Amino acid sequence: MERIIRTPRVWPGLLVLALAGLGLSCGSKTPVGPELAKSGTVYTYIGDSPACDVLSFRMNISGLAFRRSSNSSSFATVFPTQSIYYSLHMDYAALRDYFTIMYLAALQEDTYDGAQLTLTLPKIAIYDSSVDPPIRVLDGVLSTTTPLVPLQPSITVSSTKLNVLRFDFDMSKSLQLDAQGQVTADIIPVVTATPVNAAADNTYGTLDDLVGFISQVSPTPTGTFIGTFKLQLHSGSGQGVPISIKPDTSLSGVPDLKSLETGRVVEVMAKVDSVGNIVAENVEVEDRAVAEENRIAFFGTVLPTPVLDASGNVTQFKLYVRAMEPDKSLDVPLDSIVIVNISPATGFQVSPRPENLTPLQFGATSITVGQELLVHGQYTLTTGQPTVIDANSIYLRRQTVQGGLSSFIQVGSDGKSGAFWLSGCSTLLQSTPIMVMTTAVDTAFVNVFGLAGISPQATLFVRGFPFFVKDATVIRGTPVPAGTLVLFATQVRQAI
Repeated sequence: MERIIRTPRVWPGLLVLALAGLGLSCGSKTPVGPELAKSGTVYTYIGDSPACDVLSFRMNISGLAFRRSSNSSSFATVFPTQSIYYSLHMDYAALRDYFTIMYLAALQEDTYDGAQLTLTLPKIAIYDSSVDPPIRVLDGVLSTTTPLVPLQPSITVSSTKLNVLRFDFDMSKSLQLDAQGQVTADIIPVVTATPVNAAADNTYGTLDDLVGFISQVSPTPTGTFIGTFKLQLHSGSGQGVPISIKPDTSLSGVPDLKSLETGRVVEVMAKVDSVGNIVAENVEVEDRAVAEENRIAFFGTVLPTPVLDASGNVTQFKLYVRAMEPDKSLDVPLDSIVIVNISPATGFQVSPRPENLTPLQFGATSITVGQELLVHGQYTLTTGQPTVIDANSIYLRRQTVQGGLSSFIQVGSDGKSGAFWLSGCSTLLQSTPIMVMTTAVDTAFVNVFGLAGISPQATLFVRGFPFFVKDATVIRGTPVPAGTLVLFATQVRQAI
């Protein structure tokens, strides 16, 4: 995502939307596009809160403009313009409590007190076991397609520093319910926007879930970086974002930067430095997508009921398709259900690997209903039949599980390490016991001080890798019954 100019090593206008929790910004050292007079860098973020059985909540962002504080009728348009058009594919249910990039752009130096989004093509996908197939897709009806979001406080864009702005999208409040508590097609966008200040280390937060495919690799050292690659986000609907690689960046899946290929699907954890570079901490390098050969990456949720062999290995399962990299939705529609075949040659991994704080390994016995997976493989189309994917590799992804405290298993003397049973909110997770494990070092508690502060009546959002444990075992001194979904929490957030 470029289309930016920089003034003394600063992006003149970067705009980034992050989905489902908080957002992050991005940057690069390579100026792209015409130089703007007195431009400054701006980053924008978006977040959301999930509804229980909503599998996907998509709206394209087809326009973005900022209102000048000096004149309530004067806007600085980022896109669309005569030369720039984007319709960014955003799924607000996909990145709960994670950050990703929406857009980077040049914004004229000024003070702005509002941001106007243009939202199009709203769709809501809901898991509903009473229908066959068990997916209801609603064409959303927006109360407004151009919500004006106040910037609180206002932001003064300067060419001498990086300006970062975060949007938080509240999905649970935006979706409307009927008298029976069912999600309706009505959508009232609830969005807040807040400027983000630099942290003590002069970075602007962590992008912990940048997902896309590589469109360009440059292994040429520049300054403190050993090279860069360009990451195409949002299934190809957005810009290409330059990712800077340090000597100590972890490249999981390849030996070095020179081994990267265009077309590879990657998941990136990165930080944004003071001049706007997106500096990778970890890059999970996955399979190479070849759209012409029907070999792509499918993101989705495991649906009932996986097929097992005599040893308890999953050999086939149904996957709800939330997204693809790259986009092949003309062949395989979004919100459809595909059949995934697993063979002895199928590889298994978690992503990102540094976030796996568990002694558990992901494999064919670890797949269960409700998990969010990334499946790489070649698909086959058959008229009148579900699409079949022969899986080459399957990645267990971090996810945020919504639910409530059922009971404590143990609480350590530090008040933060321990374990508890979580009652899952989603219908897909209600048939599987969920054990949450926490530590004082690895688990962040948000809106609550440790385990003892969790209210039994509160809604919790627990983030981590959900490992299905087929056989009874003991993990960190805690007995785990057979058939348990174990979630090592990197974050426990209590709703307020």
